[in-house]
Amino acid sequence: MNILACTTNVCLTGFTCLTVDNAGRECTCVNIATNCIQLAYLCNDRLYSSLMTQRCPQTCNRCNASAEMLSALIKISATLPCVDLARPNAVSDCPANKNLCQNSLYINVMREQCRKTCGLC
Repeated sequence: MNILACTTNVCLTGFTCLTVDNAGRECTCVNIATNCIQLAYLCNDRLYSSLMTQRCPQTCNRCNASAEMLSALIKISATLPCVDLARPNAVSDCPANKNLCQNSLYINVMREQCRKTCGLC
């Protein structure tokens, strides 16, 4: 899930930033894609839920994360091993697909599968 707490009022490419309302500790977020309503049926689809959470968090009702939960997610991701996942043949496609590390359509998959190649650790 590519949702971060905004700490510098700058959101990284490919991420949805949540801001904490000082009064109510509520998090807010917005859709990044312009066609979220048309794609809402993909919110819980096994293949597209991660991408939909990234691009359409408001439409998919994924805006209710707390700041504490976000901090925990960030800490957990920091402890993951710095490796690229391999295919069943024990070869990784990550180096050949490095150009997809910042591609908004593939960013979730690349961050999960190609941490080392994408420089995420």
